Amino acid sequence: MDLTPYDLTAGYAGETESTFFRVFCMANNLKCMLAAKLLPAVLEQFAAIIDTAFTGSEDNAEDLPSAFVDNSEPVLQANEKKVSSLPTNLYQALLRRVQTDTTIHHGTQYCSIYDDLSPQRGSMTVLNAMAESLAYVKHRGKRFSTAAHCEADSHVIYRTLLETDHMVLGQVVKLFIHKRKCLDGLFRHQVFAVVRRYLALDEEDVKHDPYRPYPGLRASLVYSAPSDDVEVIPVRDIIAHFVACPYEAEGAIRKPCMVALPLDQVCSFAFDTYQ
Repeated sequence: MDLTPYDLTAGYAGETESTFFRVFCMANNLKCMLAAKLLPAVLEQFAAIIDTAFTGSEDNAEDLPSAFVDNSEPVLQANEKKVSSLPTNLYQALLRRVQTDTTIHHGTQYCSIYDDLSPQRGSMTVLNAMAESLAYVKHRGKRFSTAAHCEADSHVIYRTLLETDHMVLGQVVKLFIHKRKCLDGLFRHQVFAVVRRYLALDEEDVKHDPYRPYPGLRASLVYSAPSDDVEVIPVRDIIAHFVACPYEAEGAIRKPCMVALPLDQVCSFAFDTYQ
């Protein structure tokens, strides 16, 4: 039973925090009452449902609106009057993602616009280097934005390419709509996010993570400064927001860190933590 429905949770300052703690307390109060047999007899028939509160488990997940299914993504088209050239590093990162993700290229062989002319290039499709920038995008009933537009909405949990059940934390630094030509001659518009990943504590520092022994809290420490490297991902791979709160380690941890509290339906996934 998901007690955090598909609504905006980070639109205003402090909204994500109050939403998380309010719903977290509701779910755990129900679970405690269930375990202590304090629920009225008429509610005991719903024990199995209440026990899944705040887990993100949905028995009728197949009945969700198409906008919320696992592979859903925003349906937007690039405005040709608003497009501009992507910086070279972002273009190359986009090209790598398109080339390695079969759900994006669908058999089309793409090459860089900066590649030298070669016989092989004649059989390949040049990936467009133009895109329309966005400040934010609505996805799965929530608003995800760039850090410059709204920092609270830029803290995201997203899927990695190689392990679809593996989740990591990051910050969105850019959003854009990209148009590309496919093998069938048609054009595809797709929304991408440029993210910087928050790094998990290393082997020495993770020993001082007070949340690690309690996975039920779903909280963990990560370093406050995101990676300098950027990743380009389709917005469909962004799952939810997370709340970030500075953590005072009192010298035990060598670099500044923060507490990350995932929001919404993500607890069934494995997060990027030191193993």
